[in-house]
Amino acid sequence: MLAAVSALAATACLPLTGVFLGLDWARPVLSAALLAIGIAWACRRLGLGPASALTVSAVGWFGFVAIAFLGGTLAGGLVPTPRTLRAVAELWGRGMELARLQPSPTTAEPGLLLLSVTGAWMVAATAESMVFRLAAPVQAVIVALVWWVTPLVIAKPGSYAWGFAAAFLAAAAWLLLACAHADLAQWGRWVDEPQRSPRASKGAAIAVAAVSAGAVLGRLLPGATDPPWLQMRSPASATLASNPIVDLKARLVSQNTEPVLRVRSPRPVYLRITSLDVYHGQREEWTSAGIHGAPVSGPLPNPEQAPTAETVPVTVTVGNVGPGAVLVPAPYLPVSVSGPASEAFQYDPRVATLTLDHDVVLSPGDQYGVTAALPAPPGEAAGGAAVFHGGAEAQLPGGIPPQVGQLAQQISRRAGAVTPLEQALAIQGELRTWTYSLAPPPGHDGSAMASFLAAREGYCEQFAGTMAVMLRTLGIPARVAVGFTPGTPTASGEFVITNANAHAWVEARLPRLGWVTFEPTPRSDGNVLVPSATDLAPRLLQAQPPGSGAAGDLLRTAQPDQDRLPQQSPPADRPVSSATPAVQPQPSGRSPLRPPLGILLLGLAALAAVAAVAIRARGLRVRGATPTDRALRARARIERLGRGLGVYPSAAETDREYLDRLVAAGGVPDSLTARRAAGERLARATAAACYAPSATEADADAAERAAADLRRHLLSGLPGHRRVAVAALGEVRSALRAPLERMGRCSTRPALTRAGDGR
Repeated sequence: MLAAVSALAATACLPLTGVFLGLDWARPVLSAALLAIGIAWACRRLGLGPASALTVSAVGWFGFVAIAFLGGTLAGGLVPTPRTLRAVAELWGRGMELARLQPSPTTAEPGLLLLSVTGAWMVAATAESMVFRLAAPVQAVIVALVWWVTPLVIAKPGSYAWGFAAAFLAAAAWLLLACAHADLAQWGRWVDEPQRSPRASKGAAIAVAAVSAGAVLGRLLPGATDPPWLQMRSPASATLASNPIVDLKARLVSQNTEPVLRVRSPRPVYLRITSLDVYHGQREEWTSAGIHGAPVSGPLPNPEQAPTAETVPVTVTVGNVGPGAVLVPAPYLPVSVSGPASEAFQYDPRVATLTLDHDVVLSPGDQYGVTAALPAPPGEAAGGAAVFHGGAEAQLPGGIPPQVGQLAQQISRRAGAVTPLEQALAIQGELRTWTYSLAPPPGHDGSAMASFLAAREGYCEQFAGTMAVMLRTLGIPARVAVGFTPGTPTASGEFVITNANAHAWVEARLPRLGWVTFEPTPRSDGNVLVPSATDLAPRLLQAQPPGSGAAGDLLRTAQPDQDRLPQQSPPADRPVSSATPAVQPQPSGRSPLRPPLGILLLGLAALAAVAAVAIRARGLRVRGATPTDRALRARARIERLGRGLGVYPSAAETDREYLDRLVAAGGVPDSLTARRAAGERLARATAAACYAPSATEADADAAERAAADLRRHLLSGLPGHRRVAVAALGEVRSALRAPLERMGRCSTRPALTRAGDGR
């Protein structure tokens, strides 16, 4: 039954897959749920009341959170300090802020993970207490169902919910079937193993058939695909409510390699989705001030009036762009559009972004054309030192780490850069000599950008976001562009773009040149366009960053997985560039999103210690236990020990026969006579407790003394560590046997089922 509760808690967490990108959330959240159940089980075994168990559970939660997220605040890496309390409060506040502002799916940031871990812990502990203390399995399923539904309300709609529903219903059916034949009156006395009912196997078969049929046929029912009666999500369009960087991350972690777009163009170009022009210093996050498109009619407006070197016609065929695509990928700067799909286009010249009419999305097979104006090479007119002033693109909030501006000034002085173009090229060149890494070290003390500058190691979001901030410290308007690199050229003349081409780069507004693209990320997959002082719109894809020993500019086929973030995302993976929570743990450089193996081993060791204490306390009587209960618990403890020694009971034998086999299998030869005598006394006492008209306290005392003697003789001759291993193995094997027995694959002994104390 404990396994059924664990399965219920675990499956209730599965919908979080739709809230977070990748699977970084799984290990901490599932570990928290299982640890909460383990602590609740240990508290019951020790005879603790509900209030004491709640206190122990709260302490366990705090310890888990401190070790998993705030290791840098612990004394000796284990002992919480006052700093730990403050850090938990700050991380909680950060998580609440992200929950309000961050659209899903998002990265598994520590603040959001803390909320998820806490929810999973509370649900798991509550479900365990409802089942074993209150004998209320239906209410336990309802509590878990609320937790299961919550992520589905937050996340974007998707077909994945059907699989989660099937798993959750299967776990709920398992629990309810396990509890249906329980002696509820005995549950407060550690009676975790009720007698198997002959209806259990039939009920399990019906449950499996019902869940399978519901998962397969449910979506075919009338109204299953209709809009919901009550819309819990924001009705705002994705162009205003969503941060496109979130979509970028979703693409980078996606394992789908199908073409997203097919582009026909005479030269490689970046396809831009939109730009992010607002920087939040406290969150270290780039967002958009909003997109306000107007219907397209005739040539697109160009407020910059910048000189044009040439125009490039680009034809885009939409592939697997995913659901809800309302931002139109297009090269910068679009001057005209064409094609069937363009009839629904809208355009915002402020951010040079194409969107779609209300209730229209891009679908596979849609085709449109965009003519883009490429910037002219810089001439003498671009050499002036004048810069633009005012506007959102030049603003910086307070709290920017001072080293950001200092480094920008240092790079400019070292390169002798005076004009904004020279300064932007100098910073681009410097950043491209740094290291591209999918797992950079995490930041500390609330400044991930400062940590990125110190480590000089990161990935596209960090490079682009940091360069844009550096330019703004020099008074140069800058923003972060989000979209796709040119893609893989094919023999047919097309460029194939997949999710691996998702990218972020920088746009800087320069005097008499308008918005110019810069590429600070040292991607080495042969799929970046790097402007230079003589060519702001290069034709060739640069394979290697300057200074890396590469043989100049090469046109190469992109390696699809080069810029893809792994399932275990680096800790600084935040919108956009370098954002991490205000409290950054693990000064050793270990990611807080991936608790090291040592933490899990420490948790297991703690559970083992609690289990050992519970085993040592086996002689404690439970308040209100009858003599029969006491005798049967003594008998159950010996059976668990027997499982640790490899001696399993059979339904076809009596207690005496089983104990005879156990006596022959364990202990040293010199103790055989004593083992037989203890086994005989235990068999008589158990029989008297079970079948006598009224068992007495003397019968219970005799059974407990016989069980203690038999245990001592069975373990005689074994070293201390071997005794602990045998006892622990018996507990584990007893816990795992329960599901099989309830499915009818093996039988539970009648004597044990009357009051088996949990295993």
